[in-house]
Amino acid sequence: MAGGYAEDSLPLGSFSTSLIYSAQYWQFVDIFIYFSHARVAIPPPVWTNAAHRNGVKVLGTFITEGTEGAVENLRLIYGPNFNPDDDAVYPRFSKFYADKLVEMAKYYKFDGWFLNIEADVRGERDAFAMVDFLKYLTDKLHAECPESLVLWYDSLTTLGKVRWQDHLSLLNKPFFDVTDGCFVNYTWKADYPSKSALLAESRPHQVYTGIDVWGRNTFGGGGHNCHKALRVIKEAKTSCAIFGPAWNYEHLGKELVGKSERRFWVDMEERGVRVPRGPKGEIPRTAEDPEDIGVIRDYLTERASPGTDLFYSDFDQGYGESYCVGGELVYAGPWSNLSRQSIPPTYRTTSDYIPITINIPARSFEHDSKPRLAVSTDVANAEAWNGGSVFVASLKRKFSGAETDVTGGEGKVEAVIVRMFKLGVEIRGDGKGAHVLGVRVRFVDSEVGGGDLGVFLKITDGEGKEREVLVFGGSVAVPNEREDGAEVMGGSEWVLLEVDLGAVLEDLGVKGGAVVRETGVVLFAGGLEIAYDGGLLVVERKGGGKVEVGGLARRSSMGKEEYRLLHKIHIGELRIVPNKAEATTSVTLWPITISNVIFMPGRRVPPTPSGAFLTVQWQANGTEEVERYEVFVDEKWVGGVVGRRCRTWVDLESGGGRFRVLVVAFGRDGAE
Repeated sequence: MAGGYAEDSLPLGSFSTSLIYSAQYWQFVDIFIYFSHARVAIPPPVWTNAAHRNGVKVLGTFITEGTEGAVENLRLIYGPNFNPDDDAVYPRFSKFYADKLVEMAKYYKFDGWFLNIEADVRGERDAFAMVDFLKYLTDKLHAECPESLVLWYDSLTTLGKVRWQDHLSLLNKPFFDVTDGCFVNYTWKADYPSKSALLAESRPHQVYTGIDVWGRNTFGGGGHNCHKALRVIKEAKTSCAIFGPAWNYEHLGKELVGKSERRFWVDMEERGVRVPRGPKGEIPRTAEDPEDIGVIRDYLTERASPGTDLFYSDFDQGYGESYCVGGELVYAGPWSNLSRQSIPPTYRTTSDYIPITINIPARSFEHDSKPRLAVSTDVANAEAWNGGSVFVASLKRKFSGAETDVTGGEGKVEAVIVRMFKLGVEIRGDGKGAHVLGVRVRFVDSEVGGGDLGVFLKITDGEGKEREVLVFGGSVAVPNEREDGAEVMGGSEWVLLEVDLGAVLEDLGVKGGAVVRETGVVLFAGGLEIAYDGGLLVVERKGGGKVEVGGLARRSSMGKEEYRLLHKIHIGELRIVPNKAEATTSVTLWPITISNVIFMPGRRVPPTPSGAFLTVQWQANGTEEVERYEVFVDEKWVGGVVGRRCRTWVDLESGGGRFRVLVVAFGRDGAE
């Protein structure tokens, strides 16, 4: 974004802004390249941490450009002592810089390199020496860093000249043959992706056909027309490389980035985003084509969220206007730290959700073809359970005239399945208590009162059969009126709803375990008492096939008068974890040390009588189980960090030079 190394360059984040570009749709990404015009762009740790938490590989960039880049190319190939002006005989290639690139990837824990050579070499001999260099780099990186990648950019050819081919060709294929793939330049024509696939033979998926979101001579126009390029790419069966998605942030405006990203990736119903006209009033190629409207998700399949043994998300976006730990507000103000970003929901739009009718006596449910319910959802900054964000869901219902009944008839309930995460978590079938699903929730507001919450699960049992079930185990007790007397259901405390997944499998007669493929929540109207059998009611959809997804009212319809709010909820965390008695490895912190107290004189000193920057460091065992640390100095929260170091400003006079430091470790399962 913006040449790289902007707000994202601070490894411990910032307290000066909550507006920072971040990736909120990781489910469509397999590889993230940190691109910059610096010669060597090492991905900032915050991006590496966020991407890895979401199961995405991260590559740094090595780039050469222009006249200076031509000289640097030769040093890259032949070593640091290469002098283009002497007549010395140099080896076929030097391993020196390849070894340095491998060392950097290992040390900073990212997954490989993207080489963007946009400067000439002297001819074919140098070009094929570059091929040898790339082969050594790729082999060495694979040996030192399993699952690593080296990707090549379609620029330099075997003739030694920069000539963008826009597809895999005989002039760039030798580079492709010795690396893990080629990012093909984005100014291609309609038949080029199929040409690339043909020449790649068994590796078409390692051709990354480029799309420039900024629309610079890119096929389809970029911007809100990227789906046009994806349509052609998908038909050709190559992969794609989406260049410059921060266009949503840089060009359309920081304040609108949430809406812009939603419109770009998943939701063509998001109408609050407009691409500005050109200087002469012209409509840019990046603007939405009313004859062909689409989004990225139309042609890309969502990846499952990472984790086979457990899953956890607290919906943090990596920035916010406040910060909470365990439901307690510890900081009120702007902050940003992408290392703190959690796993965002896989499914984000009304087209992902399922209107249903639940038949309680029959313990079954079916698709509601004429739903009166409507749902809107978002991930938003708010006072959270942990971090600075929550998942917000509002359930509305269409009423006719003076109608007030919110039930679906005797023994029936109108409901909506809000699908949230695509998963692959394996749960054991060895009895109750093996795995627990927990949802941290609070009800925020209501116009008509009533409402309840259940859990949705799509599982694959031991026989390979896919089953869709709803689980209810109680309701959230909340106040029924505001202080001003208005009847609402609002202001509840955070409540943890837990479901014993072993008991669910037992109820379904599933033996030998199962895999959770999807999970979410079930929102439904109040006014109907559900009788729970032993504190747990499992409702399964009967019959063959799958429940039809979609059919709810569009978001734009929910503002009409006939739609009234049944309830609005905040979800603070969702987790699937082994039973607590079996899951947690103890973590011992020792010793906590304070060092590097540096006075900052002059203009850099905040308005305090005497202060210093304080570095707090610690060691720990059981670190493989730790996801993050929350650090407090004299009971003041100073940061959430991934590593074992935190830096903060302290007032030396207020405590007489003495400080009380508290470091709290949180595991992958969200537990303290």
